[in-house]
Amino acid sequence: HLKKCPKMEVSCELNCGIVVCREDIAQHLAEDCIEKEIECPFVKYKCEAISIQRKHLSQHLEETETKHLRLKLNAMEDILFKQCEGSNEIKQYVDECKQHRNESKKYRDESKQHRDESKQHVDESKQHRDESKQHVEESKQHRDESKQHRDQSKQHRGESKQYRD
Repeated sequence: HLKKCPKMEVSCELNCGIVVCREDIAQHLAEDCIEKEIECPFVKYKCEAISIQRKHLSQHLEETETKHLRLKLNAMEDILFKQCEGSNEIKQYVDECKQHRNESKKYRDESKQHRDESKQHVDESKQHRDESKQHVEESKQHRDESKQHRDQSKQHRGESKQYRD
């Protein structure tokens, strides 16, 4: 049962340090795991970071912000040269560039937030692990105390029987 139980806590298979319920592991990998290989959101503009660990995405976005904007600008220029015939397209192009700059900032902020949340999850997992160890130790102590009480009861019964005889 433990090998299939959806409520059983399991460690992330990518060794990010997180422990989650088995039923939540797919969501963790898809959305939160800092070790998961993901694609840079600017791959569609020919960024070469096709596979990057989520934990490195914010750094990548920060280091390549200018390059990303240039790649996006080039893509927009290609579209503009193919279709442009008036100021409405140019205005739209400028607006899209601004929107993409804001999206880039949003991705950086989200990445930082995911990194902070992952660190918090790791800390919580460590705390839960330590609490579990403490509970195991307390259980062992209670078991030993119960055995000691049982042994004392046997001894008292023996002394009682000896006294009665």
